[in-house]
Amino acid sequence: MLKDIRKPFQYPKLPIDKKEGAKKRAKAKDTKGTLRRIWSYLAERKGLLILVMLMVVISAIFGLLGPFVIGKAIDHFIVGKTVSGLIPVLLLLLAIYIIQSLSLWFQNYWMITISQGTVFRMRSELFTHLHELPIPFFDKQRHGELMSRVTNDIENVSSTLNTSVIQILSNVITFVGTIAVMLYMSPLLTLITLTIIPVMAASLKWITNRTGKLFKEQQKNLGDLNGYIEESVSGAKVIKAYSREKQITAEFLEKNAALKTSGFWAQTISGFIPKVMNSLNNLSFTMIAAIGGLFALKGWISIGSIVVFAEYSRQFTRPLNDLANQFNTMLSAIAGAERVFDVLDEKEEREDEKNAVHQPIQTGSIEFRDVSFGYDKGQQTLKHLQFTVPAGQSIAFVGPTGAGKTTVTNLLARFYEPNEGKILIDGTDIKTLTRASLRKNMGFVLQDSFLFQGTIRE
Repeated sequence: MLKDIRKPFQYPKLPIDKKEGAKKRAKAKDTKGTLRRIWSYLAERKGLLILVMLMVVISAIFGLLGPFVIGKAIDHFIVGKTVSGLIPVLLLLLAIYIIQSLSLWFQNYWMITISQGTVFRMRSELFTHLHELPIPFFDKQRHGELMSRVTNDIENVSSTLNTSVIQILSNVITFVGTIAVMLYMSPLLTLITLTIIPVMAASLKWITNRTGKLFKEQQKNLGDLNGYIEESVSGAKVIKAYSREKQITAEFLEKNAALKTSGFWAQTISGFIPKVMNSLNNLSFTMIAAIGGLFALKGWISIGSIVVFAEYSRQFTRPLNDLANQFNTMLSAIAGAERVFDVLDEKEEREDEKNAVHQPIQTGSIEFRDVSFGYDKGQQTLKHLQFTVPAGQSIAFVGPTGAGKTTVTNLLARFYEPNEGKILIDGTDIKTLTRASLRKNMGFVLQDSFLFQGTIRE
């Protein structure tokens, strides 16, 4: 048991308070831009959104009206010791709570429709866009990490849209309405209740300043782990062939530990919010009960008003509590949405030239004429490469890893464009051919020209 108590304090701390790390993250993070892009998807269903907002307003108003009627009923029936008119009041309360329940049901139903349609479009666009990206993009990305963006990150956005949008709107309206009614009933008691707001604000600021960075780190580590798992499972035969099980397991444990640590701190620090808010909620309730009781003894306020204030004090702190929790959820969703939009912002494969023609390849003769190419600026993989492969002849490319054998084939399929020189098939510059006609005939070219790749050890 003592070991379990000590365990949380043994987790390594993440460098979320270092200024350099914070600056680097700030440059890469565009919360406002991400929110605007999410809104552009939601705005396509403005009609349903308006209905959702209307239902939110109705549910918030009737949620405030219920306790107010109960307080007035206490003053009239309990303090006044009468039962005259009780049935109409009970029917009024029944109508209030039925209308509130129906508005809650409709707003959830319509919001789920909006969110699922939004996420469906995002996922469809992302999957379609992945097929339009050039080969160099996939050379630099892990497949599992891309899968994580299509599944985990978008699902994170989905779960947030299903609940957070409604709750944020509802909580804002409830908070404003509660303050208005409390000021109407007793400005002095309202001001006393509001004294806990600075403590709430300071607590939330301390927590949210850390959780935003931690949730983003958690999403990044999750993508890294998914990518590594996908590569390890798909390459299991190679791993077994070269006896790399121990190295692969060690690297997996390292990435898994990074995700565990970031997830632990993200969930632990965000978990402070409900505890802090509940404590402040109880403090507010105690203040109202004690001070309200003194006011009632002096005749400054009625017993029913104290009951209403006690209920409103919970409704007053609950929206703040929910907003704080939803803020953490929103940060996690924004981190996932940013990763999705990062892929959507990648430039698609360059279009064919305006005069490119779509024609079949006849014989398949290949010529590289003074071709130079480098994957990175200043580092040339191929320098002034020249060779000709007549149709029907076979040649073999041999050389150590990194010599440029795969690069030749990638250039031939126009996955990359040469920095200098020309590549010709049947005497025609491949830039004047459409990529579709070129790649659909690549099997013919490689087969009839016998362009093979081979490797030898250094």
